[in-house]
Amino acid sequence: MGTIMRVLGAEPSKGEFEGRPYDNTKIHCEVPFSKKKSEAMGVAAETYNFGDSVQGMAKIRALGVTLPCSLDVEIIPIQNGMEVINISLPPKK
Repeated sequence: MGTIMRVLGAEPSKGEFEGRPYDNTKIHCEVPFSKKKSEAMGVAAETYNFGDSVQGMAKIRALGVTLPCSLDVEIIPIQNGMEVINISLPPKK
């Protein structure tokens, strides 16, 4: 179980950048501003990688939801940022 986050959207991303191939699904999540930023209002969005361009999108479609919606998102730190390792429906109340 991860954190319940509002997932705003998802998009497959595949190609080559500076001679290096990439293949992932990007998910865009709503995140609150840091409490240290006293003048900030509203919310921000953060983008995370979630699997490759085919499997990541297939897992999201298999949930049978329409984005944006709230999902249980498990995120782990990686060398150059954060990566989503699992997305599921939130537990029923």
